[in-house]
Amino acid sequence: MTIRTVLLSFLLTTTASAQTATLVGRVIDPAVEGPLSGATITVVGLSLGTATEDDGTYRIEAVPAGQHTVRFSFVGYVSLDTTIVLTNNAVFRLDVALNESEIALGDVTVQGNREAVAIRQSPFAVTVLDAQRLAGRGLTLDEAIARVSGVQVRRSGGLGSASVFSIRGLEGERVQVYINGNASDLSGNAFSLDNLPLQLIERVEVYKGIVPATFGGDGLGSAINVVTIHPEGGYFDAGYTVGSFGQHQVALVGQRPIASDTELAATLNVDWAANDYTMENPFRPGLVVQRDHDQLRRVLGGLALHLHQTWFDKVAIEAGLVFTERQIQGVQTNIQHARVSSGLGVVVMEGVREGALGGRLDVRTGLVGGITNAALLDTSAVRYEWDGATRPSPNGRGEIGFFPSDSDNRIVLVRWRGATTYRFSDRHALSATAVLDRNAFRPSNPLANAFAGRNVSDNPGDQASAVVGLSHEWQMLGGRLTNIIGTRGYAYWAEGTPSSLFNPSATAPEQVRNRTFTAGASEAIRYHFTRSILGKASVELAHRLPATAELFGDGLLILAAPNLRPERAVNLNIGVQIDTNIGSRRLQAEVSAFWSRLTDMIRLGPGLGGTAAYSNLGAVRIAGVEAEVQGDVTNWLFARAYGTYQDARDVLATTPGTSVPNPTHGLRIPNLPYLYGGLSAEVYRNDFFSKGSRAKVFYESLFTEEYFFAFEVSRRQERRIPRAFTHNVGVEVAWLKQGFTISAEVQNLTDANILNLFNQPLPGRALRLKLRYTLIGNR
Repeated sequence: MTIRTVLLSFLLTTTASAQTATLVGRVIDPAVEGPLSGATITVVGLSLGTATEDDGTYRIEAVPAGQHTVRFSFVGYVSLDTTIVLTNNAVFRLDVALNESEIALGDVTVQGNREAVAIRQSPFAVTVLDAQRLAGRGLTLDEAIARVSGVQVRRSGGLGSASVFSIRGLEGERVQVYINGNASDLSGNAFSLDNLPLQLIERVEVYKGIVPATFGGDGLGSAINVVTIHPEGGYFDAGYTVGSFGQHQVALVGQRPIASDTELAATLNVDWAANDYTMENPFRPGLVVQRDHDQLRRVLGGLALHLHQTWFDKVAIEAGLVFTERQIQGVQTNIQHARVSSGLGVVVMEGVREGALGGRLDVRTGLVGGITNAALLDTSAVRYEWDGATRPSPNGRGEIGFFPSDSDNRIVLVRWRGATTYRFSDRHALSATAVLDRNAFRPSNPLANAFAGRNVSDNPGDQASAVVGLSHEWQMLGGRLTNIIGTRGYAYWAEGTPSSLFNPSATAPEQVRNRTFTAGASEAIRYHFTRSILGKASVELAHRLPATAELFGDGLLILAAPNLRPERAVNLNIGVQIDTNIGSRRLQAEVSAFWSRLTDMIRLGPGLGGTAAYSNLGAVRIAGVEAEVQGDVTNWLFARAYGTYQDARDVLATTPGTSVPNPTHGLRIPNLPYLYGGLSAEVYRNDFFSKGSRAKVFYESLFTEEYFFAFEVSRRQERRIPRAFTHNVGVEVAWLKQGFTISAEVQNLTDANILNLFNQPLPGRALRLKLRYTLIGNR
């Protein structure tokens, strides 16, 4: 090669490399006339891209001169493609506005993810689950929540069985559950989250540290808030799910404008299941039986009226009914006749006003009234063995109780909630909340009373409480630093009659009165180190008031304990969150550490004659770490992995009421997993089955390490729940313009033997199919 050729090649290369330009601009949300931080900008066809800064600005250098298509996108917003022509060495400015998207229901206008993004970036340790991403699958709501890092949903069986939410070692009543900000504890056992169809849910907020004061309730630092969809205009969404072990679900959700400022919405969800899977009895090794007394029948119906032209921006009047009938499946014993039924009726009236007083004041107020009833029917004169043999009931009648039962226990509750926020400036905001409630427990079991010859169950109880909160939010350093400091006050009154089950006297026991006043405080900080990295830290002194079921029992098997004290917890959380783009692909990661100390823990302990009662016995220390990473591996492959390690120990030094050393001091708390996690992958393809279709193939695995369901006093003890490793695979295809979605999945692909809550066997391999159709008002 001659020197002339080399020189010419060099000049041509230099000239070509110089034919570039710079693209700059700003991305805003026109609805709020503010910047969009973290929006993605890519030059289509090139490996060039970036994300906007906190002020919405962006800059892409070394873009080849010529004509290009530039794509702007952000989660929850409509993507925008713009064609531009760049000249050599030019600085081309391109400002755009992205509008919130119409997601999940095709053309239905649904509130986008702007609020979800703000919640994720708040100072609180919180994960936001986009429920509409899973609405096409045959999952229940609690199964969807089980996909959140740091959360486990532990069940005692199939659909409709008892379930417990566990968040970073806090579980049961310690995890407060809200629906649109209203506590769902008024329902007792008459309602669970798997009553709600996924089509009805927009998102689920899972708080794993401090719970925002705007909720106004009590709790020990963990909460789940389910936010239902509130689209504009008319729509109809129907789904039918069929699965193994006789599972069926019909879900209908719809809304219709009945005036220019009024909408009527309705929901109907019907579940029925046989739950007749085969299990190996964990209490009798080698015995394999089929569950034959675990049927579920359940109906949920609701109506809502939404008004918009009042002083409030929105007024909602909602009413709902839930009816459930469930057989009781025995594991230790072969129960064949006992069953429970329950009902719930609730009315909610709520008004929301945002931006009053020149945009400074937000007001939210609401009233909830509800009545529940729960009934246990247990009258069999015989009890059954697993080999088919029968024997007379030990007490003459009944399979599970000390006495036969035909109960009808009612709870009546009225609750008022108010919350207001006043913004003094862009930097300072003051929020105040208050929740007042009053409930009455009225048990009735004439059959048990007649059998005993005296009143053993009809012991009423009354409860009232008030929780008030005040918090201040301070934005500093141009919004990079946010500090929220708050305090709460708790007032609590209960009056009830102790159980007379083992009191042969005809004289009714004297009523017990309990009054408690206490206070808590919290502080949460968030700091943006960079556009993509933020840190969070929080500390809280929290209290949880005793629940109605803990105070007053169930009228028969669980005895009343009206003198319970509130639980108390000190919580610490610290974490780092990353949300960035690598080229045109998004990457999100989060690592958190947590520590809690709980005192006056309310525990259910054994009593005489097969009964049980709650008492303040425990002190527990929980420490752990949680990590999650997810992102786009390619433009057609999404992957996610997460895991949690939590160490919960008994730190009560002596046996309550004595100076005797506590024999379980320092031991790990039983029946609580300490290591668990999961991973998932999703492959997407457009127009794969037909023009206009979108297909998704997914894989999930869930892992839980072996743990004990009794204190681990010896490594040789056999009261352990073995390691669980399950795999799920499936496919989902959607035709958005036509409104059809079909999905099929296999759960527990390897048919693993899974034991869960208190050593209860879960279903093996199961198939689920779901058909979904959405009809949009303008289609």
